[in-house]
Amino acid sequence: MSDAQEKISMLQQGQKVLKEKLPGVMNSFMGVSQSVMQDGKLSKREKQLIAIAVTVAIHCET
Repeated sequence: MSDAQEKISMLQQGQKVLKEKLPGVMNSFMGVSQSVMQDGKLSKREKQLIAIAVTVAIHCET
């Protein structure tokens, strides 16, 4: 498994635990996340690229 795949797997496991323990919070978070990522003045693709750039800029990928 590559490093990126391992990190994605860890993230998914964490989300699963949060959904089990705090379903209301996670449902609200996912609703906000989906709403924000819809096409608007910026496309979904542009928003995803900005999210990646911010992640790299703040060294969140390590």
